[in-house]
Amino acid sequence: MISNNRFSEDREENERDIFCYGCAILDKHARPVACISISIPLFRIAADRRKTYIEPLMDACKVLSQKLRLLDIDA
Repeated sequence: MISNNRFSEDREENERDIFCYGCAILDKHARPVACISISIPLFRIAADRRKTYIEPLMDACKVLSQKLRLLDIDA
């Protein structure tokens, strides 16, 4: 499932009892060039998914995107 919140999520769509969140790493033209995803078994999932998984994931992708832009390369 693609979210309008700059991340994607998989709520057991691919595998039963597994939740996944993904976020893109962008180049200097704001094009996706890579992605980071995390998978969590349902029995371990935190109540506040946004604070526990999504925000740190998006923050990491933002930092990596900024570092990639500093390299000033075209992917």
